[in-house]
Amino acid sequence: MQCMQATIGARAAGPRPAFAARARLAPSQPRIVRARAGAEQAVETAVEAPHKVREIDPDTFYELTANSDLPVLVDFFTQWCGPCKMIAPQIETWAGEFEGKMLMTKIDCGAYDKKFAIEQGIKALPTFHCWHKGVKVGEMTGANVAKLRAFIETHAL
Repeated sequence: MQCMQATIGARAAGPRPAFAARARLAPSQPRIVRARAGAEQAVETAVEAPHKVREIDPDTFYELTANSDLPVLVDFFTQWCGPCKMIAPQIETWAGEFEGKMLMTKIDCGAYDKKFAIEQGIKALPTFHCWHKGVKVGEMTGANVAKLRAFIETHAL
């Protein structure tokens, strides 16, 4: 049996496992693990897929709700809200389904001054408002999927 020598701060001499060479990346290479040959294309496709729900700020909110020809659904949420996180993927799905019938937006109430949320009457999260041509035509609170779907269907063109 051959004895391996090691020095402090250096690797032990001897054969390296076959995966070690593949696991190292040059500093300029992105740190993406590629499990299969097609995984790179799948990652690129997922990254390039546009979000259908548009994240807005208070200034954009006023502009969109006043000037949009389509009804505008506004999802008032925060990053820490569990029900908000639960319903978000469903809203993304519906945004694609209702494209051209309703503009779906979201605004993070935790990222802006509380004054904006108070002005909009936000007392619970998530809260959904539907605006059409500058007028609020509907409001719903909570993450009930069936009720939100009915709310969207009622107000979509």
